[in-house]
Amino acid sequence: MIAYSVAAFVTLVVVATVAGFDTWFARIGLGTAASALAATATTEYRILARTNRGVVLLRSSRIRVAAVETMERFSGEPAIERAGTTLLANDWRVNGTRYTVAKSSEADMQSIAGRL
Repeated sequence: MIAYSVAAFVTLVVVATVAGFDTWFARIGLGTAASALAATATTEYRILARTNRGVVLLRSSRIRVAAVETMERFSGEPAIERAGTTLLANDWRVNGTRYTVAKSSEADMQSIAGRL
């Protein structure tokens, strides 16, 4: 994702320069927009949910948070632990796989991990 975002940013800045955008503000703005689109298009989103039958990992759509496919039904209780934190997100490890979770979903992750 990072490589695509950087490539999209650099490409659009160059294209904007060649196309005649005179200000760096406009060039950087277009590059940033391209970078954000590339990041969204290349990121794989997952949903972790607790159901009556246990914890389930679902594949999510890229545009809005909606489950589109069941990826894994955990037999028993999966190991869920915090793996790190940044200013905008926290990393969680679910059965050994590391996932980045937005701070806005932090309370939900703590709730799922706390019930186990």
